[in-house]
Amino acid sequence: EIVAIDSGAGFGNGRVLPRGPLRESPTSLRLADVVVVIDGPLRAEDESRLGKFAPHAQRVFARRVARSWRSLSGGARFPAETLAGLRVGIFCGIARPASFRRTVESLGARVVAERSFRDHHRFSAADLRDLEPGVGTWLTTEKDAVKLVAAWAAGVDVRVLSITLEVEDGERFADWLGYRLRGSNPLR
Repeated sequence: EIVAIDSGAGFGNGRVLPRGPLRESPTSLRLADVVVVIDGPLRAEDESRLGKFAPHAQRVFARRVARSWRSLSGGARFPAETLAGLRVGIFCGIARPASFRRTVESLGARVVAERSFRDHHRFSAADLRDLEPGVGTWLTTEKDAVKLVAAWAAGVDVRVLSITLEVEDGERFADWLGYRLRGSNPLR
């Protein structure tokens, strides 16, 4: 079992959806072979909980990395770094919109407007019409872009930012995955 924990959210209130941010009970962590901690170390209280529920799980660290962007209407991809210095608006329907903002700002783009929707929001043409036209360029996530129709963005420059996870010591993690698929565990 591989479990991912966002360091910014950690265990939250410790409750499972819809009362909290967790997809499964923390007791399920006893089945975890590896815990992938995303975007930094866990807070002390979350590290303590993790140690209690998954004392034998290996820790792997990863971070979000913006790789490229493309127009909502498709076409070529451009390096994410080309957004540096650009004034942008951002919009998304993800659980932690602040993480998207941090990723965009880490590229050197200046966020001048922001629209946050509920996680898994079902976008409509009205949502795009309501974006402030004076902003110029709007960025969204790939997760949200699949729910958008390019024609809805007529007259609005909407770009889709591709963000991946970069695993520290990724080669070792890939080796572990290969071994696990074959039935052994080299991380132990």
